Amino acid sequence: MAIHLLLDRSIVLWYYVCMTRCKTGIVHHWYKSAYPTMSRKQRKGVVIWPWLAAAFMFGILIGAWLANHQLLVELIDPTAHAMIISYTFPTPTTIKPKPVQCPTEVILRQQIINYILCKDWDGQGNTAVAVAHAESGFDPEQKNLNDGHSLDRGVFQINQKYHSEVSNLCAFDAKCNIDAANRIFKANGSSFNQWSAYNNGSYLQFLP
Repeated sequence: MAIHLLLDRSIVLWYYVCMTRCKTGIVHHWYKSAYPTMSRKQRKGVVIWPWLAAAFMFGILIGAWLANHQLLVELIDPTAHAMIISYTFPTPTTIKPKPVQCPTEVILRQQIINYILCKDWDGQGNTAVAVAHAESGFDPEQKNLNDGHSLDRGVFQINQKYHSEVSNLCAFDAKCNIDAANRIFKANGSSFNQWSAYNNGSYLQFLP
């Protein structure tokens, strides 16, 4: 497509230069004064081919310029065209959000939220925050005694009966509780189905 466009423009320029300049005889008059013994037919044969070549090259250059310099770029660097064609701008779905830096201390409410977000929840960090909010309101000392006399503990209300591997010392420490909840989440196929706030949908009101 680009080559055809350049050829069309070259032909137009060639026609303008050769059929106007040559026809009016400007160059012929110059040759006549420089070479008085040369006939007009001889001068015409000598002049026409340089003009044809010059007009064609001029047409190529103008055509390339009008085509946004694409041909000149390819002539200078043959790989440039391939680089332009192969490059695609990243879509918003491929741009990952900047990870939250884990706080060294996990005591205050915002520190607890940041520590939850810095853990790997398989793209469900906001859900993890919402579940913790619904379960305990981010209170590391939150306790809830169930009807079966089992105790839910800490930020993620980790049950004492079903997760006896999590000690009370760990469960009531915000950082250790979140780490344990993340392990439980991973062990259950990256699912929050171990938390009642997730199963009953009460966490939904805390999603951003």
